[in-house]
Order: sequence, then structure tokens, then C-alpha cells
Amino acid sequence: MGKYVRQDKYEKNYFRDELVDASVELIKNNWDKESEPTWVTSIPSLRRPELVKSFAQRLAAKLGLPYYDVIKKKKDTPQQKTMENSFYQSKNALDGFEIKGQISNNPVLLVDDMIDSGWTITVCSVLLKRAGSGDVYPFALASTSKLS
Repeated sequence: MGKYVRQDKYEKNYFRDELVDASVELIKNNWDKESEPTWVTSIPSLRRPELVKSFAQRLAAKLGLPYYDVIKKKKDTPQQKTMENSFYQSKNALDGFEIKGQISNNPVLLVDDMIDSGWTITVCSVLLKRAGSGDVYPFALASTSKLS
């Protein structure tokens, strides 16, 4: 699946339906029914604004959950993989995002395409919690970490 994620992100700018279907199956087959999310949001990008959003919207629809576009990219920041260390990665993520609009206080599935440092999804999770969301469950299609 990693090959499809890379190809779809960098060549097609659209994640294929097979990735949505595989994600739905993974989530449905492994979710604890007592703590499942009730809504979905995604981490935005100024470079590819529809890529993750479109994937997350289709994922939400197949899971039967509403999608809310509540995380906003405040400014164009460098890609996490270009940062020198964890301190700069966390600062970069903190500088880049904010919450806009009403937040449901129920559990949320937070979707991203690739996790590089882990700071973007961590910072966005904290921002959602500070804004009043329920538990935040991160989900990404792939990790670029050599450790994963």
C-alpha cells in the first residue's frame, strides 16, 4: 500500500478508492466499539489542499460519520522532514495550525496522509483537545520514519 500512497500523493494528487476501502476495513476490524469516533477531520495542506481532505471525506462517508473541516493552516511552513531536529519540528507545527469553527466534544478521527516526525499530528491533536473535542484518534496512511 505504501507504493500506492506515494504514487497517489506525488503523481495523481488524489488517493485511490482502494486506499479508502482498505482504511475502512482496518478501522472497522480493529476499533474498540466503546471508544469509536463520532466525527472525522483532517490535517490541511497549502501545497495540496484537496489531497488529504478528499480522502478523509470519503473515509468519513464510508464509515457513516460526519466530516468537519476545523483545522486550518495559518501559514506556509517548511515540510517537517526538512527540519533539523524535534524542537524545530514541534515549533514548525505549532506555528502552522489553528482551530476554526465549532468543535464537537465527541471522539474524533484525525486523518493525515504521511507521518514524518509525528509533531504535526501531535500538535493538531492537542489543538483539537484544547478547543473542546473528545478523545482524538490519529490515523495516517503511511509513516516515513525509518523506525516504523
